[in-house]
Amino acid sequence: MAADQGARPILAGRNLAKVKVVAKPLGLTARAFDLAPARIDAAIKDVSVVLCVAGPFSATSRPVADACLRNRVHYLDITGEIVAAGSLLVVASAVSQAANDKQHLEPMLDKLGALPEELGKPERLLADTRYFSAANVAACAQAGIERSLIRGRGAVCVA
Repeated sequence: MAADQGARPILAGRNLAKVKVVAKPLGLTARAFDLAPARIDAAIKDVSVVLCVAGPFSATSRPVADACLRNRVHYLDITGEIVAAGSLLVVASAVSQAANDKQHLEPMLDKLGALPEELGKPERLLADTRYFSAANVAACAQAGIERSLIRGRGAVCVA
């Protein structure tokens, strides 16, 4: 779990009671907010990264990404929806036939390392258990990126 790696994830969604059911057994903070800009701003004011896993992304990604831009918060999502991704700046992407996610991390780190200096350098990475391997921990260290690769079951998300 990310908390084992020193991260303090916050689980969020639209229904606080439902989010608490998931967050409480994990000892995590729960938040709820809708897609109104002011409420998103308030919900992310004290976080450094938002991982949006709430779809449909055609409705959720733009308001959450815009709030992240306003608040200088990093934004990631898991969308494959073209209509959502088309409105965002994609700094790295890949398509793979790899059987598991462990094989995706190092090529993505290479792509992030090749980005123009003006975009800045990633400092932290949060990935779920499917990305965890000794090789990926070493790759993050070599890239100078603090990693939170979750071991065991579960994923960590905000929004």
